[in-house]
Amino acid sequence: VWSGEVVEHQSDFINWSGFKSYPVPVQKSGIPIIMGGTKGKIYERLAKHADGWFAPTVTAESLVPLLEPLKASCAKFDRDYDSIEITTLWNNQGGLDAIKAFADLGVSRVIVPVFALDGDPVTGLTRLGEEIIAKL
Repeated sequence: VWSGEVVEHQSDFINWSGFKSYPVPVQKSGIPIIMGGTKGKIYERLAKHADGWFAPTVTAESLVPLLEPLKASCAKFDRDYDSIEITTLWNNQGGLDAIKAFADLGVSRVIVPVFALDGDPVTGLTRLGEEIIAKL
């Protein structure tokens, strides 16, 4: 779909003829596929298809038990566990130590919801930059 070329596709749900999608991704390999969740067959789907995983948790302690099924599925499907980029949320608790704990578990991206920052968003973002990001 994101090749810049005309795409044709027919299935039970979609019938595309002469379809082009723009803009095309900057990455030549296409856009990364990020999946989220912790239930059902998500770990198998991650191991088979995903570039990354959005782990819906806010502490390193709650992330630890979620990593084992991912590692097991990667082993089952001969996937390099370290090739899956892990993203999670940080709820502004625990400061720099909390961010480092995520990094120690292999998390490569932390999303900081603006609502998790104390008070005014501009003040919160300034504090985040000065107290956390500047020290990483």
